Formats: sequence, C-alpha cells, structure tokens
Amino acid sequence: MIKFFRKIRQNLLSEGKTGKYLKYAIGEIVLVVIGILIALSINNWNENRKNKIAEADYYCRILDDFELNEKLIDESSKLIRNKIKLCKELILDLNNIPNDRGEILNKFVRALRQDVFVPSTIAFEDITSSGQLKLLTDLELKNRLIQHSTFLNNILNLLQENRNVIINSMDSFELMFQDNLVTLIGMLIRQEQHLSNLKKEMQEPIRLLKEKECK
Repeated sequence: MIKFFRKIRQNLLSEGKTGKYLKYAIGEIVLVVIGILIALSINNWNENRKNKIAEADYYCRILDDFELNEKLIDESSKLIRNKIKLCKELILDLNNIPNDRGEILNKFVRALRQDVFVPSTIAFEDITSSGQLKLLTDLELKNRLIQHSTFLNNILNLLQENRNVIINSMDSFELMFQDNLVTLIGMLIRQEQHLSNLKKEMQEPIRLLKEKECK
C-alpha cells in the first residue's frame, strides 16, 4: 500500500503536476490523521470497556466484604452477650462459691481473650492501594465507601482500646471484684453498641452497591 501511494506521488511529480501533487499529499495526510483518530477511538473504547468490567468486579467484591462483615458483626455481638452473661454469673457467685465456680471462671477468661471483630476489607484495600479508586465512577457511592472506611477504622480503634483495658485488667487480677465486673459489663455493652453503630452505618453503602450489577 505504501509503495502504491509512493508510485502515485512520483508519477505526479514526473509529469510536473505540482498542484495535483499538493492536493494528493494533503489528502494522504488527512487519511493518515483519520486512521490515527479511528485507532485512538477504538483503543479508548477498549480501555473504557475494560475499566467498566473492572469497576463492576470491584463493586461485587466490596459488596461481598460488606455482607461477610454483617455476619461477623452478628457473631461478635453474640460473643459479647455471652461475656456479659458470664460476668453476671460471676457477680452472683462471688459470695456463694458454688462447686462449678472454677468452670465458670475458666469459661470467662477464655471468652474475654476472644477477638471481638476482625473485618474483611480486602477489596477496598486492594482498590485504594493499587491506585484504582478512580475506576469507581459513581461519586456518591465512592464517597460513602471512603466515609465507611474512616468510620470502620475509628470503630476498630475504640474496640482495640476497650480490649486492651480488659486484657490489662485480667493480667493484674483486677477483674474478680464485683465493682470491676460491673465496670467490665459496661465496657462490653459499649463494645456491642459500637458494633451496632457500625452495622447501621453499613446499610447505605450496601444499598448503593446492590443497585449495581452485583445483586
């Protein structure tokens, strides 16, 4: 094809048809530019298609994490309620010294050492650490996900601070007094409230995610 066009140009020059040569040269340039624009358009279309697929995949993965975290919150809340129950049993047993007190105490210590809540944030961490957050074109949803990430980190910090106080108290044998057990119940109730607040906050981003292709 290149040899064909070169031959046409050479014939026009050899025949002294300079005007026609210039017109032909301009036409050839226009064709080249049009070809480049078409190639760029196809490339952009292909990139946009890939980005849309990646965006939909991230929405699905983030939604999976949210739904898993809902279940983890429910399980953690159940564990906390069990700890509160054991605390109340120990308070009742402080003066009675029942035969099964040692068993209750062992269950109590094991329960307190259990982690409260370890969320799954793999998908959102992946999209932020890889610099692909720009793929999310729904600005409302993107902002809610960023806000949720901040809210989640604050809740995790509160839970960790709470847990540290409990563990330190256990190590110093301070928990086995009635006043301290009552204080511990209050701390556990706050843990459950933190998780309840987190679950409520999650509902709006979950709703927005379910409006996408992942349902």
